[in-house]
Amino acid sequence: MAHEQHGSPSQRGTWRSTDAAQWQHDVERRRQDFAAATRRMLEAAGLKPGDHVLDIAAGTGDQSLVAARLVGPSGSILATDLSADMLTIAARVVQQEGVTNITTRVMDAQQLDLEDDTFDAVICRLGLMLLPDPGQALRAIHRVLKPGGKLAALVWSSPKHNPLWSLPLSTVKQLLRKCGRLVEKEGAMRTPLKLPVPTAEEVAALDHLYRTTRDARLRTRAQIVLLAAEQRLTAPAIAVMVREDDQTVRNWLKRYRAEGIDGLHDRPMPGAPPKITPAYAAQLVAAVRRRPRSLGQPYSLWTLQRLADYLAEQTGIRLSYETVRLCLKRAGIVLSRPQHTISSPDPEYAVKKKRSKTRATASRLVTTSTMPTSSI
Repeated sequence: MAHEQHGSPSQRGTWRSTDAAQWQHDVERRRQDFAAATRRMLEAAGLKPGDHVLDIAAGTGDQSLVAARLVGPSGSILATDLSADMLTIAARVVQQEGVTNITTRVMDAQQLDLEDDTFDAVICRLGLMLLPDPGQALRAIHRVLKPGGKLAALVWSSPKHNPLWSLPLSTVKQLLRKCGRLVEKEGAMRTPLKLPVPTAEEVAALDHLYRTTRDARLRTRAQIVLLAAEQRLTAPAIAVMVREDDQTVRNWLKRYRAEGIDGLHDRPMPGAPPKITPAYAAQLVAAVRRRPRSLGQPYSLWTLQRLADYLAEQTGIRLSYETVRLCLKRAGIVLSRPQHTISSPDPEYAVKKKRSKTRATASRLVTTSTMPTSSI
């Protein structure tokens, strides 16, 4: 089995290894969910031993393996995709299965670098409707098909014929009606949101942001814009790749179109303005440096609570005394408790006071036992 890589570096980097690994992690669920539909697609392609088949948007090659068994060793399957990481996983799975007639190649479905009249059949499972220009892809497919060759594609249908989408949509619409809101626009796919072709500087800035930021959300937003601007993918296709919903992708594309790369960053969250303004801090420091009575207060010393009450009357800003203490600390001011000094006209007052303290301490150390004693 061969594994070839063609296409631009941006194409090869569309799906990162972590995305491809997560996609492969769900392989068993996909095989079960799409087994019947995949079988009908391959039946419509009319595959038979010896056929040469092109698989468009092959991903990790689930349907390629089934097709390879149908065409047998004398036939061949060329599995193409934009993601080199996805095809690397496909090559590994094919090798583990012991299949030798599958070749993988990184390629854009809209620009097939293949010779005319090469394939007996072309298959595409859940990829054709995600292309920016399906008409261009169909023209390329028609060119590489042999005369009488067949195209079999598995795509989403309109909501009327697609319960997987129509049932959740109808449920949401009923809930919205109860809230007084109506969904006015219906359809299987929304109109693609087009971005202008980016300049080389814009691509370089987005690529630098993608590779250097440590914010996973910001990295995803840059990837969304790169996929839309460089590869012209639609919002639903990008949503599948980055594991986000369609509307989230559209919102970030609109932000980028309106504000540029700065619009990808989170906006500052609104909140209450800080209570300690520079004017409040200046007035607090000015007040604590004056005596309370000079400011018309009925006391001689400041306490933290008195300062908080006084500033609340003057500024209308009520703060706790602890906040006032921290504000004073930042200004290098610390309130201390007043020290009271007791004086006496007796010249021996200090000696007597010290003597009385010594006696009090000694009396506390003396203990008297009243427990009776006994002898044996």
